[in-house]
Amino acid sequence: MATVTAPEHVHPDPRPQRERYWRQGLGPSRWLLAVIDLGTAPAQIVTAYGNRKDPPGWTP
Repeated sequence: MATVTAPEHVHPDPRPQRERYWRQGLGPSRWLLAVIDLGTAPAQIVTAYGNRKDPPGWTP
């Protein structure tokens, strides 16, 4: 939930009405990525997984 409530980086998803939220330091991987569907009420988490690569467009 920390990734969704206080993301360090937000990037649009290729699918419409979805966004990718990124947060560092929440697990064994470098980043936690959560894909959020904003087209539903309430918004829903579609998937979440660890990722070692920096998000697209990330600048510390």
